[in-house]
Amino acid sequence: MLQEQSQSDSKPEVVVSGEVVADLVADEADAALFRFHPGGQGVNVAIALARQGLPTTLLMPLSQDTLGQSFAHTLRAAGVSVPLAGTSPWPPSLALVNLEQGEPR
Repeated sequence: MLQEQSQSDSKPEVVVSGEVVADLVADEADAALFRFHPGGQGVNVAIALARQGLPTTLLMPLSQDTLGQSFAHTLRAAGVSVPLAGTSPWPPSLALVNLEQGEPR
């Protein structure tokens, strides 16, 4: 016989929707080199919630390219479910970021 869980015993599942943006941050020593950082409101919120131990799903399509695969890997490593990974033929939005004295500009 299955036992019912009380609401206090279970954690709510959170579904997040929002921007998926690939932040490409220029190296301060060599501005021709960029480092990928997953970003965007949806991605950041989903990762933050998963790190707090909440079952979290990002309900946004991720691109089929290398950046989409990087997003999927980062999200899954943080504990976020990504059911739409690799479903979009469109690349993610890009944000190019320069650093000045370690601060984004």
